[in-house]
Amino acid sequence: MFHVSLYFVYLTIRNKLSGDGMRNNRNSFWSVVKAAFCSISSVRMLNFLMVLVCFLACFWQETKAVEVDTVWMRQTWDITSISFHPSSQFFAVGNSGGYVGIWDVKTGIEIQKYQGNTNSIVKFSKTGKYLLVTNEFIDFNTGNNLICYDFQNDSIVFELKTNYNPYLKTTISSDEQKVVAGGSNTIEIWDIITKKRIFRYDTTGFGGIMDLDISTDGKIIAFSDAGSQRKLRLLNVELNKILFECPIGQYGKLKFSNDGTKLAFTSADSDEAIKIMDVNSKQIIASIPGYPQGVNDIIFSSDDKYLIYSYGQIIVWDLVNKEILKNYPGSFHYLSASNDNKYIAGNIGNYLCLLNFQKEISVRENNLLKATLLFPNPSTVFVTLKSDKLISKILLINEAGATIKELDVSQIKISDGQFTFSIDDLYQGFYLCKVFGAGFTETYKIAVVK
Repeated sequence: MFHVSLYFVYLTIRNKLSGDGMRNNRNSFWSVVKAAFCSISSVRMLNFLMVLVCFLACFWQETKAVEVDTVWMRQTWDITSISFHPSSQFFAVGNSGGYVGIWDVKTGIEIQKYQGNTNSIVKFSKTGKYLLVTNEFIDFNTGNNLICYDFQNDSIVFELKTNYNPYLKTTISSDEQKVVAGGSNTIEIWDIITKKRIFRYDTTGFGGIMDLDISTDGKIIAFSDAGSQRKLRLLNVELNKILFECPIGQYGKLKFSNDGTKLAFTSADSDEAIKIMDVNSKQIIASIPGYPQGVNDIIFSSDDKYLIYSYGQIIVWDLVNKEILKNYPGSFHYLSASNDNKYIAGNIGNYLCLLNFQKEISVRENNLLKATLLFPNPSTVFVTLKSDKLISKILLINEAGATIKELDVSQIKISDGQFTFSIDDLYQGFYLCKVFGAGFTETYKIAVVK
């Protein structure tokens, strides 16, 4: 009798869950209990309690299992660029398959395809009216295509094809009237409607263009060259003249903020990943610690509160509080963020990932806001902390709150108020370092990038 009734209760609960869609809603628990209780009028209360305990355990485990950063992951061609549509409902993906795919955010389905190149670079305009597609690499046999689609009417409005000056890096102005194209010998601006070139700057001797972007007002083009000196240059469009230049990191990544007041670019200094410049004063207003050679892509969030960059893992830097807000472990390359700040799209090789941007870091610590954030240089395997107190114990704690290691204090080098320990055996990610001594406890937050 017990086994039959138990199975009947199980079916009732399962049907209720699947029928009401409550698998992820712990608030609907009591309606499930009510349904189960009505089905066991002939079962002893003890049996019911046993069933209830089992159900609670399963319900809790299932709910925890869906609390992850990754919304969905799909395998496709090798990905060469990503661009969110301003509606945040879908995004374009350039790949090695010779076309551009449009992916639906909710379903994770590729809903449309556009003609592209072998390694397409894609960019939506500010309102989503246009989709710009170009080639990542020079193709002297077929020419280097630049295609501007009218995305709303599903038609080609502008197209360039050239062998003499392949367009390697392109973007669309904020007013959606001009295409900026950086080639091996020139930087050009083309009018989308008239299809005429309205600006040209000779870049012969620069070694090609690594990256470029145009300011919101359309007056300044920032670009990085591929020459031996690797420089960031600010080009005044009205004067057709370089107004500012400085060294830039190996991959030459750069990006204007959405309001046009700031420019982020990879640092040429070994102890910084990214510098942020005030566009008007040309002064560096922020530096993000890290290792510049590891930066693959840089974007600003739509509200300019966060700088998001791929560094193997994806790192979200809080520009206001000047600290890491969260990270996504992995080997990510290209990035794009939705305008509603809900999602980040990124790729790991030929895997396309949609990530939840709103989910908070799982580490919880009462005094975490007072903790010092450390960002060790990945070229070394050591962390150095400053402390003038006598230390008795040091614990390393992972994001789940579990102690993964207790450091041997007797083996730690301490000199001039500093102590150093190795992080060589830690995977990349966030950790808490708790330092104990006579009458004090200090908490440090460590971001390990490898």
